[in-house]
Amino acid sequence: MRIISLGHACQVAHQLRRLEVAKETLFYDWIVSTHDALMSTLHLELDGILFSERIEFDSRKVRLQDKASGLWFYGHDFPGAANKTGIATKDEVDAVREKYLRRSERTKQALSENDVTVIRHFYDLQLEKAQTEQLEIAAKLEQLYPGTNFLYLWISELPESDHTPHKGRMLHVPKGADWKGDDHAWDRVAERFMRQ
Repeated sequence: MRIISLGHACQVAHQLRRLEVAKETLFYDWIVSTHDALMSTLHLELDGILFSERIEFDSRKVRLQDKASGLWFYGHDFPGAANKTGIATKDEVDAVREKYLRRSERTKQALSENDVTVIRHFYDLQLEKAQTEQLEIAAKLEQLYPGTNFLYLWISELPESDHTPHKGRMLHVPKGADWKGDDHAWDRVAERFMRQ
């Protein structure tokens, strides 16, 4: 079974790598994807879209947004975000575009495999909003990749509740000390989703 991170940010990919579950780097691993950006890019046919418009640094100049896709990128891709200059050269943008186009193709192939577990991390959304987004993500994946048997694992920092999503499982992972998350909590997640 293939396990694929759908973001929202880098924590899922970091933990899958730490747990030695990730086979390779995929498209959503090291970027920030809002729900709208995820929904508009899940087809992963991004040649001609990715970085086709302008880019814009956030106010602290630690990340930048590709306005065409709505995705956010950090300093590990752009030195201008790492050193907080707010500068990205055409050569840097072109190199990042090519890298992410390769990752998009790899991810599209992975999402087309027979059995795939997707993981999406929800942060501070209200429960009702998270439920709506879960259903939208599942419907979009099943429309785009009809031959794939998807399992859904929703990771949430929302307070624990008796909520059972309409599709998949929701597991509570408390907020960690930094972006990497709580290793102990993710170890418990691994124990549960590895038993499937």
